[in-house]
Amino acid sequence: GLLLALGAAAGGLWWTVGRRRGPPAPPRGEDIPSADVAARLLRSVPLLLVMALAATRLVPAPAMESRDGDELYERASKAFAAGAWRDAAEYARLGAEAESTEDARNAELRCVQGEALLRAGHPRAALEAFTAVVEGSARVPHRAQALYSGARAREALGRVEGAAEWRRWLRAEFPDNPWTGRLQDEAAEPPP
Repeated sequence: GLLLALGAAAGGLWWTVGRRRGPPAPPRGEDIPSADVAARLLRSVPLLLVMALAATRLVPAPAMESRDGDELYERASKAFAAGAWRDAAEYARLGAEAESTEDARNAELRCVQGEALLRAGHPRAALEAFTAVVEGSARVPHRAQALYSGARAREALGRVEGAAEWRRWLRAEFPDNPWTGRLQDEAAEPPP
């Protein structure tokens, strides 16, 4: 891309400066007609646009691309608390990518991402985040949350059998966990 931009700039420069058509330049001391000046400026516009587009590659990345896991975790938490679900999901995604997949912080951030996406009405993307936790290390403390909320995401997608399977896993693997308690509370409530 950079070579193409440089080639376009060189070609534009050659076209604008190197190829002179029309009447010869007026002798010194005479004014250049304004129509010639305007035509030269108009021919240089594409060259200036190409140079400006190439210069945008030098602009620093936005602050959201920061790869500091702690900072992204804080931003995700604040956005989640404020109900800014899309922002929370994106910060959590970036934070999880900055962490090792075996790290408990990665699983926590994936759960925040999934919960935010579920609340934003994107159950398919939420299920991907929860699945990453469920299929990851079984030792992470957020696996129970991923099973519970992943079942909700599966249900929202119409995958009732898959949701029931994840709920069975949750009961079998984490019988005394608060997320399992939520399942029992939901089962005890009469349907509306």
